[in-house]
Amino acid sequence: MFEDMLETVQTVIGGLFQRVEPPIEIAWWPASLPVWPFGERELFMALMVTQMILGYWIPNAVLWLIYRSGFGAGYKTLPVQVWPPEPLVIKCVVKNIVNTFVVFPVLACFLFYPMWAAVPGAITGPLPDLKTAVLHTVVCWWCADFWFYWGHRASHHRLIYKRVHKMHHEFKATIGVAANYASIAEEVFVNGISTVLGPVLCVPHVLVFSLYMIMRTEESVEEHSGYEFPTPWQLLRSNGHHAFHHSHNVGVYGTFGRFGRHGESPFWDWLCGTDKAYNEYLDKQAAARRRKASVGKRKKSLEETRL
Repeated sequence: MFEDMLETVQTVIGGLFQRVEPPIEIAWWPASLPVWPFGERELFMALMVTQMILGYWIPNAVLWLIYRSGFGAGYKTLPVQVWPPEPLVIKCVVKNIVNTFVVFPVLACFLFYPMWAAVPGAITGPLPDLKTAVLHTVVCWWCADFWFYWGHRASHHRLIYKRVHKMHHEFKATIGVAANYASIAEEVFVNGISTVLGPVLCVPHVLVFSLYMIMRTEESVEEHSGYEFPTPWQLLRSNGHHAFHHSHNVGVYGTFGRFGRHGESPFWDWLCGTDKAYNEYLDKQAAARRRKASVGKRKKSLEETRL
């Protein structure tokens, strides 16, 4: 029954994702057999662990060095940022170790692998052409941004906030490891669905899916880093709005987009008007900078007059 439903979905959606060029005939699976003597299911499990290592643990290791060294103070998202309590950080790290080496491999084995195995060529087939890979990746990101905004916004409703989203807001100041710190309900209905909705709809090649998962995880780590380094992600969104969301616990629920009068509001927040508090905060910050600059000019003028 599941295979029939999946085949129907693929038939309906497949026309949107037809290859526009012949596939790149790279027989990656046979070539990998000498170094990977296991099966497809084990491959999925290994890829899930790999994407966490590359997208979560390595970026967080780099951020830890930055935190320890004090480097990049001028790139901080908030003027004053208090380090989270050490027990909370340890709890978060332990939770993600379990996720990386137990929870995610199990999900890959019993949930994701059957989906991809039902689509011919999605695992062991040739790599797709570049346009198809890019199209699938864009669909995945669009679905992620759409679902995350509405799921995140709903999780702030007073009737479910304590049970669903409050755990994530134990981090009043954002650091990289907090990206994957949430209740089981939020992990499933907000973070989980937003991440896998696009891949389930278009079922990209397993290597395209893996690359998307690495990018998705790393992007979330960077968004929670507490810094706004000039990375490519900054062209698509600001980290500042999410730092504000954690410190003030109001508004700016989305991720991508640079809209609004300050050019920092995510698209869905700008469209739905949930960036009001953030814009007011930015207005006050801008006014404070202008006052500081004005005082500095007056002092300089007085000093020059005395001379």
